[in-house]
Amino acid sequence: MGEQTANLNVGMDDQRTSVLAMIAVKPTRLRSDQHSGCTIPQMGTTVMKETFRLRDDLPRRGWVWIGITDNGTGDFKCQNCSFPHVRYEHELKNKKTSIRIRVGCICAQHLTDDFTNPKLRERDLKGRAGRRLRWPTLNWRFSSKGNLYLKKGGNVIVLKRGPRGGWAVSYTLRDSFESEWVRVGGWYNTPDEAKLAAFDALYPVSR
Repeated sequence: MGEQTANLNVGMDDQRTSVLAMIAVKPTRLRSDQHSGCTIPQMGTTVMKETFRLRDDLPRRGWVWIGITDNGTGDFKCQNCSFPHVRYEHELKNKKTSIRIRVGCICAQHLTDDFTNPKLRERDLKGRAGRRLRWPTLNWRFSSKGNLYLKKGGNVIVLKRGPRGGWAVSYTLRDSFESEWVRVGGWYNTPDEAKLAAFDALYPVSR
């Protein structure tokens, strides 16, 4: 009787081992939304990714890249695939129909058949956004006349406070032997606004 019980226990252990082995080698299947350009993070939320699909009323060929715009936030909807979280808008124009649309990077790549430059332009714009964010925190100093100034990249940027408040911006041209001053138009309420105006004048968005 004892041997039968022992054999029964061994048999049950073998069955449990087989079941565990089957569970261990069970293949993992991707969820259907992973194939549609979505990923499933560990926290249980779904992060959408832009996926190219041509809008029915748009031509497939003949698109050329016109420019790029940084919205600052990812709340623009792609005018081709309707992806709702585009930050960097790529403007395209169709050579045959003259239609203009604004799309995200993925759609810009597919529509122009250029899978290199849209991404590079976006990367350059991201780098510019980072430099612009740090610009007001650089080593700005006060001159003996009470003006704020910064020496950067061969330029001298000067912020002067107006008699009625506000700040005016001027800078010297790099490689100018006569130190010609260029005035940035407008008056700015705070020094930081004036600093950013100087940055935008010195480093415009490349097209």
